[in-house]
This record gives sequence, structure tokens and C-alpha cells, in this order.
Amino acid sequence: MYAILDIETTGGNAFTDKITEIAIYLHNGEEITGSFSSLINPERSIPVFVSRLTGITDEMVSTAPRFHEVAKQIVELTDGKIIVAHNAPNDYSFIRAEFRNLGYDYSRDSICTHILSRKILPGQTSYSLGKLCKSLNIDIKSRHRAADDALATVQLFEMILKNGELAVINEHVKIQEQEVQLPACLRPEVLAALPTQPGIFYLYNKNGELLFIHKAYNLRKGVLDFVIKTRGSKGQRIRHELFDIKHEPCGNDTIAAIREDEEIKLLKPLHNRIHPRQVRVKVLPGINSSLIVCKGRRDDEQGLLLIEQGRLCGYGFSNGDSQKNWKECIKPIKNGSHFHAMILRMIKQRRFDKMISL
Repeated sequence: MYAILDIETTGGNAFTDKITEIAIYLHNGEEITGSFSSLINPERSIPVFVSRLTGITDEMVSTAPRFHEVAKQIVELTDGKIIVAHNAPNDYSFIRAEFRNLGYDYSRDSICTHILSRKILPGQTSYSLGKLCKSLNIDIKSRHRAADDALATVQLFEMILKNGELAVINEHVKIQEQEVQLPACLRPEVLAALPTQPGIFYLYNKNGELLFIHKAYNLRKGVLDFVIKTRGSKGQRIRHELFDIKHEPCGNDTIAAIREDEEIKLLKPLHNRIHPRQVRVKVLPGINSSLIVCKGRRDDEQGLLLIEQGRLCGYGFSNGDSQKNWKECIKPIKNGSHFHAMILRMIKQRRFDKMISL
């Protein structure tokens, strides 16, 4: 009847991050009837701060099955079951995203114990899983590990079943609605090929006409956010016409903003508007003539920003010694003043490799 589960992931975004561990307990409303638990190889590195939180390292998952190797088992275990999880929308979105990458539309009804416990168990100081379980004397052996967090959710759900009316609980079953349909051009392999670095993306209709250009700090997330979250008539119209997508990595967000501005002015996409710039900063304070060396599009490449007399005058990329061949790599900019705020933020946050006085 119920599949009570928990997952661990490489981060908090279901479209760009991956599952690293999953645990499922089957429950008939009275007791556990079956279980499944496994580490999952996310096929990417796990950020250090996530490893510190969960205790799951790259070494631990290196020999674990990849999601597609356990997908069939998860489908069979949860078939006809209601998914139960603490913060169920989050866990469910990750699982559904993993299946979507395999070309499979995974859909299950769900119950969120975080929401339900507020209704059935009122008066708690906190409804986060750790603090709620502590106040209810539910022991969690290893917090932020899927099996132990899922088992704690089992005990919490049993307490909810004991204290609540079944009709009230059933009211909180979320019947899954049809997911937003991604355009055919955003096939799983296309999404997988989109890099996670800053850049710009181009959206085209079936006639090859350029619909829209936009910059993104993370190209994969930026494309998905635009296609899924954009509201308003213009966004709806672009989604309806979208047939093809191309992208250009830029290495860092400052060069991405410069390229977006140049390409919109040059290519004049159907749905971009060119707004007059209101420039506040005319000259970069404290910077005369310098070459800012920053992150490039690849590991063996450097991004370059040329400052002359306190003004941004050019940008480019270099594969070699930036001091020897930078002049031939620089593309001039007629008016770069409206990027000064971004450059000042880059300098303040030390998001560059070095600054060479010229």
C-alpha cells in the first residue's frame, strides 16, 4: 500500500543533480513488508560539502550501480503503492527526473509526512525530520543516510497513522498531475550534453528562425528553468514554437553577459528586446590599464578582459601565456561601461585568476 522512502543526492536541484543513495520500505499500514536500499553511482563527483553532510564519498559510489541498473526494481517495488517521504515533493522530483533521463514517465501518488505531521501532530517546535524525530523519541542512527532516514520516516508515519483518521490522511494524498511536457528537442541526450558552466543559449523555431537568446550562469539549469518555469505570454509563445536549441559556453558570467549583448544586437532574435542601457559607472575605480585573467571555456583556456584607462575595451580567450599573445586574442568592445558593475563584483569576490598591469 505504501512505499516509504528517502534519497541522498549530489545537490538540491532535481534537473542538474543526481541521486547517490535510495532506500525504500514497503508498508501495509501496519508493518514493514519489504525493503530495498542501495548506493547509486551518480556518474559525477560529489561536492565536498555534500560528502561532509551525508558521509557518502566518490569512492563509496564508484562501484555502486548506476540508476538505470536499479530502475526496474524501483518501478516494480513501488507499483501500485503510494510514495511516502518527508518532504515528498523534493524526493519524488529527483526520482522522476532520473526516470525522465531514461525516457520513462514515472508517476506515483504521494504523501508528505512533513505536511501531514503538522496536521496530525500539532504543536511541535520544528517539523524537520531530525528535530521532529528527536522530540517524538524516534531514534535516527545515521542522519542524512537514506536507509536510516527512511526507517525514521516509517516510525513517524506509523505514529501519524495511529493518531490520525484515515480520511484525513487520504485527503493529503497528492494525485500526480501530468508533468510539464518538454519540447522534443530537449531529449535526455540533449540535456545531458548541455554543460553546467556559464554561457548563452539560442532557441530556434522549425523554420530555423532565431526566437530568443539568453545568458545563464549554468547552461543546463538555465535552459530547463526557461522551458519549465517561464511564465507570461511571451514565454508560452516561445515554448510553443521551440524546435531546436544551441548553446555557446563562455567560461564565466561576465563574458556570457558580453556575448549575450553582442549577439542580440547582431542577430536580432524575434522575442528579445534591446533595452537602452542606463550606465552609472563610467570608469572602473582604482583600475587603470590591466588585463584580467579569468576562467575560460575549458581547463586549458583562460578568459581575458582588457581594461584601458578604467574602461572595459575588449574580451577574449587564450590557450597559452596570456601575457605573450593576449593582443591577438582580444575582440574590441565599443562601449563596455554597462558591464562595469559585473567586473567590480568579480574583483570584489576574487572570481578571477590574476590581474596584469599593462
